[in-house]
Amino acid sequence: MRNVGRYAALAAVMMSVWVQRSEAQFSLSNSQRAADGTVYEVLVASGTFSGAEELRVTTVAGSPNGLGSCSNANNGLSAMAGADPTALQVLHPFSQIRRTAVLTPSNVSSVSFNPSNGGRLTIGTGGGAVDVCRVSSDCAGGATDAGVVTLDTADSTVPAACVASNVTATACGATSRTTIAFGLPRNSTTNACTSGAPTTNLAICGARPSDGFTVGQGQVIVFIYNHSLANSGFTYGAGGFGIDTDGTNNPHCSAGQAVTADAQTPSAPPPIPPNCGDGIVSPPEECDDGNQTNGDTCDNNCTKPRCGNGIVDAGEECDDGNQTNGDGCNNNCRVQGESQPPPGKVAPAMSPLGGLLTMAGLLLAGSRVLRRSR
Repeated sequence: MRNVGRYAALAAVMMSVWVQRSEAQFSLSNSQRAADGTVYEVLVASGTFSGAEELRVTTVAGSPNGLGSCSNANNGLSAMAGADPTALQVLHPFSQIRRTAVLTPSNVSSVSFNPSNGGRLTIGTGGGAVDVCRVSSDCAGGATDAGVVTLDTADSTVPAACVASNVTATACGATSRTTIAFGLPRNSTTNACTSGAPTTNLAICGARPSDGFTVGQGQVIVFIYNHSLANSGFTYGAGGFGIDTDGTNNPHCSAGQAVTADAQTPSAPPPIPPNCGDGIVSPPEECDDGNQTNGDTCDNNCTKPRCGNGIVDAGEECDDGNQTNGDGCNNNCRVQGESQPPPGKVAPAMSPLGGLLTMAGLLLAGSRVLRRSR
């Protein structure tokens, strides 16, 4: 009986490790949408997943008509976020995107937002807080302003960016995407990457990518997307690799090596017009049924229900902000199987199926020991 208990305890430990490895490597949950449609993508390294203390971001993307992301950490690391031209996905114009440097505010988990005008994002508390604004006047009188620069600008924390086409990743299968890369040779006129490609595939314990940029624990970078976005939904995303810095990690890699991968592309519905819910259809509203309730004839942002708007409307099982098949929610907004594992669902050294089979084997072995002991 003691042996059975020992096997059960071992299975419980394995399940604990498996669940721990399913965490995301970074967070985009504090991203915000301003009244004029401006999108603030807030990218924070989260946790110490599998022992990673920093995130190496190699692809970033934003689009008003959907994006795709793929990541895998099983038998190799793979991650990418970008637009799929075959699904009519188009990147937000390069010239209309701004960014901050990699910032270290007093408290990266404290985020507040004033959506008025072009928006005012405040990260941190007290004297260590910073404000991020697309329009500088929206930041007047607040915390210290974080500088905002164009993507073709290089600073000490982030190299100049370029648009990379036909980028592939193992986790995406044969699908190639267009994405924004950092630190590659570029054409200063067209903003296109001229040679090489962003790192999207690494071996487990592979060296930290030379392209991209690093976001460490307690740090954040903000990307700002703007231009006539008030009436449209928007999808933003990033992909990269978790890097261990002290040699203590689950895959037993050396310091400075990659231990996991993650890519995410969440969607944001259009912002709510100032008069939405008054029962009067006034631009830029598509409809106004006198309330701000989803699931009826007019959504809470006064747009008409449609598949791909990021809102689960009546008759939809899901809505991930696009009409792409193979990503868990198909182009009719019905739940479907995923063509590749989503971020964090597969562990570096063990797939979910492998984990279940291993646990089943342990339990079977335990039952045999029990029968012998009788």
